[in-house]
Amino acid sequence: MKLSAAAAAAMGTAAATGTAAAAASRHGISFDRVVNAVEDLGWDPNGDREISVPTDDGLLIEVPAGEYVFRGSGDKTGPVQGSLTNWGIRGLGDEPSDVVFRTSNGKSGRFINSRPSSDGLLVENLTFDNTDDRTGGDIGNALRAADNLEVHDVDHIGFSGREPYCRWSIMPFISTAGGVGNIVNYSKTGPSVFAGHGSSDGGGGVFNAHEGRLNFKDCTIANQGGDGGLYTGKHPGKIVFDGCHFENNDMAVIRTGAGSELRNCTILMDWDNAHPDNVIDHSDYPTGTNGVYFSSAQFGKSGGGIYDTDVIIKSTYKPGQAGITINNSEGNFEIHDTRVQVDVDNMPGIWCRDPGNQRLSAHKTPSKPWDIDIRNVSVTGSGDMDGKGAIVLDRRHGSTITDSCVQVDGNADGICIRNARNCTVQNTNINVGGRATVFGSSSVDTSGISQSDGCPLPSMGGSSDASDGSDDGDDSDSGASSPVDGSNDGEQSLLVEGIGEFTRYAFECSHELRPDPENPPESEINGKTAKGIVAGSNDGFLFDGAGEVTTFEFETGSANVYVNGERVAPEDVPEATRRDDGSSSDDGSSDDGDDSASDGDSSTPSEYELEVVGRGDYTRYQFSVTGGIVSLEDGEEAPNGASSVKGHLAGGVDPYRITGAVESFEFTRREADLRLDGEAVTPDELVEKTQQTTDDGSDDSDDSTGDSGGSDSGSGGSDGGDDSDDGDTGHGGTSDGPHELLILGNGDYARYRVEVSEGIYSKEDGEETPNGGSSVTGHVAGGKDLFEFTGEVTDFEFETGTATVYLDNERVDPQSLVDAEGLPENTVSIVGAPDEVASYRFTTDGSVVVNPDKGTFDAADNISEKSAEGAVTGGGVDSYRFSGSITDFSLTGTAAVYVNGTQVSPDLLGTGEDARLLDLIVVDGTGSSGRCDYRFSVDGHVAKSLELGTVEAEDTIEGGTVTGTVEGERDAYRFAGTLTGFDMDGSATLRFQSN
Repeated sequence: MKLSAAAAAAMGTAAATGTAAAAASRHGISFDRVVNAVEDLGWDPNGDREISVPTDDGLLIEVPAGEYVFRGSGDKTGPVQGSLTNWGIRGLGDEPSDVVFRTSNGKSGRFINSRPSSDGLLVENLTFDNTDDRTGGDIGNALRAADNLEVHDVDHIGFSGREPYCRWSIMPFISTAGGVGNIVNYSKTGPSVFAGHGSSDGGGGVFNAHEGRLNFKDCTIANQGGDGGLYTGKHPGKIVFDGCHFENNDMAVIRTGAGSELRNCTILMDWDNAHPDNVIDHSDYPTGTNGVYFSSAQFGKSGGGIYDTDVIIKSTYKPGQAGITINNSEGNFEIHDTRVQVDVDNMPGIWCRDPGNQRLSAHKTPSKPWDIDIRNVSVTGSGDMDGKGAIVLDRRHGSTITDSCVQVDGNADGICIRNARNCTVQNTNINVGGRATVFGSSSVDTSGISQSDGCPLPSMGGSSDASDGSDDGDDSDSGASSPVDGSNDGEQSLLVEGIGEFTRYAFECSHELRPDPENPPESEINGKTAKGIVAGSNDGFLFDGAGEVTTFEFETGSANVYVNGERVAPEDVPEATRRDDGSSSDDGSSDDGDDSASDGDSSTPSEYELEVVGRGDYTRYQFSVTGGIVSLEDGEEAPNGASSVKGHLAGGVDPYRITGAVESFEFTRREADLRLDGEAVTPDELVEKTQQTTDDGSDDSDDSTGDSGGSDSGSGGSDGGDDSDDGDTGHGGTSDGPHELLILGNGDYARYRVEVSEGIYSKEDGEETPNGGSSVTGHVAGGKDLFEFTGEVTDFEFETGTATVYLDNERVDPQSLVDAEGLPENTVSIVGAPDEVASYRFTTDGSVVVNPDKGTFDAADNISEKSAEGAVTGGGVDSYRFSGSITDFSLTGTAAVYVNGTQVSPDLLGTGEDARLLDLIVVDGTGSSGRCDYRFSVDGHVAKSLELGTVEAEDTIEGGTVTGTVEGERDAYRFAGTLTGFDMDGSATLRFQSN
């Protein structure tokens, strides 16, 4: 027997009186006896006397609600010691906070300190309290077992100090290869001291002796100092984190190693909004924070991965290595269905370091292969990516990046692969201000590279929100190709996803529309109707689950459409939103009747202030209202742009102003307090009290639909639109209008200036806001600027860069916007190659004149009414203006041909087919040493871009296949169609630009 004298006496009394319960089983562990800690063991639930804990085999101690104290040892021992067999402790409260343990003397120490030979250890429904003392009272639990470790619903609260006061809050391991431990719904949310490397223990750790498997499920670790929120990488075993949330932890928000997995987790670093009581030790400054850090160090492991996980770096006290760092000690590894957002400088999104060059002598080089499989991953953000690239792979031979998306602001590069052989990048969108790809001393096969605006963004609440009601794992299928995960209960979603083509859409719903906060539309929502434009961006909408889309159409262009996360054909949208009970059409008609009946009701929806007040636990919540929601965070009124909100907090307050009735309020993880206009309420009371007012503002939407007072010019504009069609032969001579002017970014930073003869207005976000006159200056990179103007365009220029311009839905040459003083509106220019002579001849069905603004006209050039012929040499330029169309064109020799500023294929010019070469590929060897050979193919036409690259005899074009070499220079090509393959041997930088 391992009982103290007092415990033995209590057990004897329990046996005599019959209060000890018979055998029981919990979470797969069988117990011979169950005792009540107060009634049978004499524990004091008021915390006035220290407890004594029996550790007999087969004993389950059930603890009534109360506060219990034990003597802090000041070292690594505690009241529960030794090899434990089928031993457990379980709180009887409704939640973990009902049963609290703390030290009696203010000293730190462990509560449980089990030996690795333990088998069958249960800790359930308890709270361990470090208190607010910063110099003692920290509690640790060393939960070591050979098998059958079960930790469920355990909270660890209070302040975590630094050495010598800190203790590993949870330090589990399984000592046998076949053993398993489960840690479910464990929470430790700080605050803590943040100090230098090795100066504090952190939230928890798993170390060398772990050989089995540990499953962390639905756990929350936040505001923890030390070497990682959980330090779990250095061991030969395996750990799986599923549905966990890690936030604002030191060194790494979560730290583990190869062979382990992150699944459906959220990793957030936002130091600006961290726990206000966190302390940085400025005398021993912390090292900086990675988002995810995989390092098995001296074990040199391979395998494992990151799956369906959100990694968000919004702010930090000091940058770490990357959003996701795979250390040199890790071998092959997978990153799938994951979203990374980095908004701070000096950190790439993903950095997989060189396994052939260990940073520390104690670290082990992993066995080959060293490849990284990146699949269906998006990297976004406003950080500079440390000047390396959004995704960086160093000596990761055989790596693959597929079906992924990179979209970062500024001049950051996209994908950087260095010193790696036999790599592949395919079916990936890269939209960056710098170079799309940088391949240094590497061989990379690329295909299906595109450029557009939209990449899936991480969810601040974590993708685990979607699994709270179901663990079927289907979320991983949504990925980058379908940014909407599906409909929530009681509402439907519709997403219009741009595919790089200018597209104007319109649709009508039977119920009120509202923006989807995850994909807020840059469009006009007018009650039950929406009109908008996408090119590379996404517009998302939500509406009541009983509603249906009654009409949907593309007025111009094409895009992908998703209903409740499923892609559908545009013509099938109404059917896809229709519910089986057929109630939506009835609801729509009854809405109309209700609206007309209430025209005389001048009342407005009631307004309330709602506060969500944290209790110190990490809490997720969501709610919706019939009117609108405004965040009052930091005293500012910043519209959330929706009538529904998802949020999270631990401490602090999230304040909102709401109008209308609260339709639903739900805590999806833990609970917090609610105050409605200062009065404490439950979620059910919140709904009930606000339901007194049910006016959802539908009168206003009907009024705005019927009120044409602000759009008289718009209704007149339909005639103007017809006039613009009639005047299609010269955009500079546009009628009074109104006209729409769209400037669509192509990934390059472009600054522009527009002047018109009358007035110009911004139509961004669906509003017509005067820009203050007849001129406007602006800039685009990957986005779009939309204007409405009256009169004529009198001046248009790009001060830096270029972009694509549409006038009244038709793509135009910017030069053609301005009236050319009676000259023909079209231009054709022939640009010669250095050291070569090229001759040309073309015929039009209109007239041809010399272009006075560009090129030369000499004795070798000749014009005969509708035709012109000539020659260019040594990089010279001949340019003409013409009316009508080119009906025939012939070219002998090497030259580049441009029509209205766009390079074209001479072979297609005059055939009636689209001759434009809108896509660009650049092979840049200027920053590399040595020779780089390349070969690529397209399924359309391709031509040298003379203004961006050099011409060499070694560079050849045969059909759609290009073979060439760079050695300290740059080659550039423009093409039409799809890039079907790319091979490169050597070091060069690739840049793709797709229009």
